[in-house]
Amino acid sequence: MKGDSGTIRGKLKDATSGQPLIGAYVEAIGTPYKTKTDLEGNYVLELPPGTYEIRVRSDANEPRRVSGVVVAKGTDETLNYELQPLAGANQVVAVKAEMNRESEGARLLQRKESAAARDIMSRDTIQKSGSGSTASVAVRIVGATVIDGKYLFVRGLGHRYGNTLFDGARVPSPEPDIRTVPLDIFPTGALSAINVQKTFTPDVPGDFAGGSVQLESREIPKKALLELSARVGANTATTFRPILHEGGFPGADAFGFGNLPRGLPSEIPTSYPAALGAQDENFKNVWTPKQVARFGESLYTDTRVRRGRKGPLNGTGTATFGYGFTPHDGGKLGFLVSATYRNQTQTLREAWKWYPLDAFDGDGVMGSGVPKTNLSGMRTVTNVQWSTVGLIKYEPNKDNKLAASVFYSRDADDEVRELEGTTENGTLLTTRLRYAMRSVLFTRLGGAHTIPKAKNLKIDWFGSFAQARRDDPSIRDMVYQRDQNDPSAPWQLSGSGATDTFLALKDNTESGAVNFTMPFKQWRQLEGKVKIGAWVEGKQREFDVRRFIFATAPGLSAPSGTGNILINKNIGGGESAANGGTAPFVLNETTQPIDSYRAHQEIYATYGMLELPFVRWFRIAGGARFEANRQFVGPYDAFTGETDEENTTKIRDNNVLPALSLIFPATDKMNVRISGTQTVARPEFREVAPFLFTDFVGGISVLGEPGLDSSKIYNGDVRWEWFPSAEEVIAVSAFGKYFENPIERTIKPGTSNILVSFQNAKLAYNLGVEFEARKNLEFMWKRLSAFSVGVNFAYVYSRVKLGDACNISDPDCTSEMAQDVSTSRTRPLQGQAPFVINAYVDYDNKKSGTGVRVLYNAVMRNIAFVGGLGLPDVYAEAIHQLDFVGRQRIYKGLAASLQVQNILNWPTRWRQGPERLHNFDVRRGANIMIGLSYDL
Repeated sequence: MKGDSGTIRGKLKDATSGQPLIGAYVEAIGTPYKTKTDLEGNYVLELPPGTYEIRVRSDANEPRRVSGVVVAKGTDETLNYELQPLAGANQVVAVKAEMNRESEGARLLQRKESAAARDIMSRDTIQKSGSGSTASVAVRIVGATVIDGKYLFVRGLGHRYGNTLFDGARVPSPEPDIRTVPLDIFPTGALSAINVQKTFTPDVPGDFAGGSVQLESREIPKKALLELSARVGANTATTFRPILHEGGFPGADAFGFGNLPRGLPSEIPTSYPAALGAQDENFKNVWTPKQVARFGESLYTDTRVRRGRKGPLNGTGTATFGYGFTPHDGGKLGFLVSATYRNQTQTLREAWKWYPLDAFDGDGVMGSGVPKTNLSGMRTVTNVQWSTVGLIKYEPNKDNKLAASVFYSRDADDEVRELEGTTENGTLLTTRLRYAMRSVLFTRLGGAHTIPKAKNLKIDWFGSFAQARRDDPSIRDMVYQRDQNDPSAPWQLSGSGATDTFLALKDNTESGAVNFTMPFKQWRQLEGKVKIGAWVEGKQREFDVRRFIFATAPGLSAPSGTGNILINKNIGGGESAANGGTAPFVLNETTQPIDSYRAHQEIYATYGMLELPFVRWFRIAGGARFEANRQFVGPYDAFTGETDEENTTKIRDNNVLPALSLIFPATDKMNVRISGTQTVARPEFREVAPFLFTDFVGGISVLGEPGLDSSKIYNGDVRWEWFPSAEEVIAVSAFGKYFENPIERTIKPGTSNILVSFQNAKLAYNLGVEFEARKNLEFMWKRLSAFSVGVNFAYVYSRVKLGDACNISDPDCTSEMAQDVSTSRTRPLQGQAPFVINAYVDYDNKKSGTGVRVLYNAVMRNIAFVGGLGLPDVYAEAIHQLDFVGRQRIYKGLAASLQVQNILNWPTRWRQGPERLHNFDVRRGANIMIGLSYDL
């Protein structure tokens, strides 16, 4: 304004809800001077000196006039107003429907208004963090840890304390040992957000304590959408360096179908074991030597570990295409397809050491210091992964939405490993060739409906079917020994050193839910809601095992060396040398009657919850969820089909899971939440199945423990949140958890292998704090507006307390107490990291299209295995990771990128006992990727 002037400024709010009024008018009556409020309800109006009548008005609120407002030269007055809503003017939801839900501001608003404490990574942040796989960016969430580049743990808790949902439906894991879904199978091009709910509410499954990872699909595109990217790169520990490899099947292996040619041949019988000693009901031999020879010849037996290649470059490509249009007035229809393909090779130079029981005294302190296993060598894994997501969403009108989604992911690890060293059985060389395929198929159909004639009753529902598979065909393990007195002597196959194992897992998971939400206005006309619903889930697993060993025929010796010795001419029917036999090897099946198992689980749930605001600055959200859980795990004989009743596990749990939250929105930018909840953690199928699997000779053997009980978890959380602007947040949280019967992974001394199993501890608890800050640096200096920083950390103090160890011969010692052989009677919870730290510095220049982000992540020392019978606990040492992500726009939608992960190349280490004796050590190298991307 030219000439003398004064200023009035202020903020307009809705008198009922307390929310800022956006786009409301502020004007001086009888003059041309007027203005509108911004996104936070603020306004600034400059006027010439004088006395005015000011009018403030909004389309949904009653206008208000204020007379006698004096404006003097150079003055700056603050006038805040609250406007009463117009009668019936409460249908402003349509504005929310147009909000860009993929933006950081929209997701922070969702977080602020949520009844649960949650952390949300928006699509904006996903892209800035490097995009690619979901796992690579989820590590930036507060208190999050990504293990092995794919498994997301929240607040330092292990896999059993989380669940994974895609648009509300359960996603199964293709891993038999853990329930955590590998997030690297999800292409980020199909995701609107990664939403981690940290406090339980009754409308989600109650089997989590750390966090419920809720992946949300993208919305209907408003126009044609095309996103393409391709990246190529190197790993400093692998690329252009020597690697191990097998012959393989290049065509099938390139797309993850290498399990098919390696599969169990049709010649292998299913009615009786493929062995000379197999007998029928009349105790007569079933197979002739000639038939057994044919069985052995049919197996894929190339066990050569090949060298001479150098590690190739790694590559990743992604493509996302979507289109939306209006088929009729008021309707929306759209689809989106996203696909990704990745091929990468990783070589690890491993070192393993395991110590016997007599190496430690009763308190776990080192005695002899001599390891019983001391192996080192190389392991090369080539991973191929591809996945695709298809979404179709239809909105016939503003009150009805339908959505269908299909997701399929397939990835495979082609692993070749060679370790050499000493064990309690002497000097040996052990090799393994393994091809593991994992796939996940997920389908979902759902809808959301609002019924205006029923007081805006909302109904949402979904039904889903998912199948997870893992196929480990032809795991070929070879163990060679040589003359102890002649280091130059050739390697000779040990007596039981040629095995071929086939593992196959298939999980079918069905889930469905329906929810009814009734909004209402309480006595002060504040908005509340009642929500009820039901959930049903079924899961069926088949886990099949076949074990084979190539034994040596009487009087014959295996060929020397580590070449391809299991060729057809060396495989026969077991004829001895005395009877004219010339083939040294004969197939013998060693499948155990309890190796395979069938399992199923049914969960039936219903819930009710209420969100009730008492006044504008205080509301409660609470309710309860009832879950009936039925689990069955039955080992069975692969040949007779008979279930082993002695090792069968049946679990029947009925849990009432309450939840209560007190929410204090102190201002429109600040929240305080206090919550108390109860949740549950149930044993996984694999943990109660008595299947024994050995990683390698001298390594780790894993054995299930029938009879495990479910764990109950009592949770308390307090969180303060402040949202200075649409993309900034500062938050402090404190939480505590009390565990009844927590399930832990324990380590017991075995003979040639470390034996890992599972057991219920009596109780455990943890206490923790979290801090989060995301702030633009413009407040320091306007020229720093392109810079922002973020930091979050979680500290958790955990303790497991056990009673004194006892002997079953003591009359006061129960069988349950006697089974608890843990060495440490007071210690941290297994898998609980005390510190998790994330930080980033971001530069985003929208004008030049330059984006740079440096990210840091750290996970502190935590227990990997609980020691038993005097063996001390094994700790996973702290890991620090530093990443760099750079992006530069070249022309319009075309951009170049540079990404460097694991710059510090921090080692993965396991240590044991007070002296921190070495168990395992490996460095994964830094990954450097350059690429191009194009967005239409």
